Amino acid sequence: MIGKGIKMKTTFKNEIREARRRKAEGRPPWSLLDRRIRNPREARAALPYGKAVIPHSGNWVIDRPDGGESPEGRAIYIHIPFCPAICSFCGYIRSVSSGDTETSAYADALKKQIFRWGRTAWAGAAPFRAVYIGGGTPTVLSPDLLTGILEAVRSAFIVDADCEITVESRFQTVGGDYVKQLAEAGVNRMSFGVQSFDTDLRRSLGRTADGRTMIEILERTRSEGVENICIDLMYGLPGQTGEIQREDLKRLQDSPASGCSVYPLIFFENAILSKGIRKSGTDSPADLRKEYEARRLAEEYLTEVIGWEAYSPVQYADPSVDRAVYARARSRRWDILGMGQGAASMLGTTLAMNPVQAEAYLAGQAAGCDQGLAVLKLPEPYVRSRRWRQLSEGSGVDMEAVRGSAPEMDRAVPDLIGAGLVEERDGALKLTETGRFWAGNISAWISEAIAQSIANTPEE
Repeated sequence: MIGKGIKMKTTFKNEIREARRRKAEGRPPWSLLDRRIRNPREARAALPYGKAVIPHSGNWVIDRPDGGESPEGRAIYIHIPFCPAICSFCGYIRSVSSGDTETSAYADALKKQIFRWGRTAWAGAAPFRAVYIGGGTPTVLSPDLLTGILEAVRSAFIVDADCEITVESRFQTVGGDYVKQLAEAGVNRMSFGVQSFDTDLRRSLGRTADGRTMIEILERTRSEGVENICIDLMYGLPGQTGEIQREDLKRLQDSPASGCSVYPLIFFENAILSKGIRKSGTDSPADLRKEYEARRLAEEYLTEVIGWEAYSPVQYADPSVDRAVYARARSRRWDILGMGQGAASMLGTTLAMNPVQAEAYLAGQAAGCDQGLAVLKLPEPYVRSRRWRQLSEGSGVDMEAVRGSAPEMDRAVPDLIGAGLVEERDGALKLTETGRFWAGNISAWISEAIAQSIANTPEE
């Protein structure tokens, strides 16, 4: 952890001032900076907890170090690491499933963790408003295993009557009456990784479903009881043209989807696709312009043609259908309880992460405790100042709510506005269209400002 009174060398203020200078010169939006940050891990790299996590064994889950009720809400994240195949662009915690024996053992371990958490006084203190089952591909599990996990959640925790329950899925894993069984178990939101409706482009990414099949499955998902359907689209993919992207957006509009996340290609170190593409320390102006125009095309189509709302720089939805409770919670001051291999929890001032390796996670649950859990007590200044995340990862931030929590950000606001990255409206700061393109960089600047605030806070 960053210690008391340490002077940090910050570069973000110079970067913001340089962006403002370039804006004053009349430079186009994509050339305000030399390099675009796309990877959320890089955007948070300056935060001090990255090097401070320590191994922890025993029943930490029972003797939680900081009890108390979250000021804004609670959500649950459950990680299912298995996939039918590894996609070339993916860099998350995942593995190819070896069959029912492996997935059954994992589901049993997960239910042990769920029920152990459920017995705590903390778990019973307030209801949970969102449950998100992600991966990996959760629907690699059999319907009985996945609905059994949901039944365990409902049995162990207080879940709101209108709780948003999301399951991530892939098209080839929801055959038969799988979706119907999920809907009957309470799932009311499903997320599918489309990336593109172009069959050839999808297959170059390791995806197998063709465009027509995907539309049919989305329609069947709606008819079998899941009204809220979200998909992912990507831009900046090798071989992707503007024509392909426009066709993707038209097919999205004609589908039953109620929400869409639009991402650039992110270069994860452990992704197969990234290993074949060498990236330098800067982006070429041509590449940045192409990405800017692709992101702008998507945003204009989703907001102006379809009429959806943007609730983050990459996420759009029909607000009458998709409340995006879990997605919004991640940038707000919520408690998020993470269960499963590699899942992270943010509980008050405590950050905890389950073992990334399957063997370690399974061994801990078999022993009846969270053996191998990584735990960190976060400094109070971080908890106060993380509301700034709503600027770069949400739909905006109330100025009074964040004022003084990260003084370096307070001082940076005039330059952010001068650079055309941020605008002030009705007492709130919001990203402009240009700011949404550079949201990853702005998130990295917020991380630096939070780290500076922690460094300058006297230890008690």
